[in-house]
Amino acid sequence: MFRLSLALGRTVNELEQTLGSGELTEWKAYYSIEPFGQERDNWNTAMVAATVANYSGKVRTAKNIDDFMFIHPQIKRDKETQKTLLMMKAMAIKNV
Repeated sequence: MFRLSLALGRTVNELEQTLGSGELTEWKAYYSIEPFGQERDNWNTAMVAATVANYSGKVRTAKNIDDFMFIHPQIKRDKETQKTLLMMKAMAIKNV
């Protein structure tokens, strides 16, 4: 709901007071077809950055969009922690 409030320029409280469940369902369906907001902006920017990098001729291996996607540092840490824990669990199972 927070992302939708940002996209519509209204607070969450304003939306809760005025947005019915039917309209919310329609917005969710629209978002699934045509995403908007920060995530979409991040993707568009990453696409342009990858295109410019690949066109420059200065990269040895082709870059893709994922190379330029912004990921919040806390999310990166959490993913690395999960990856490390899974590796340690696999090692523990192997050594039992």
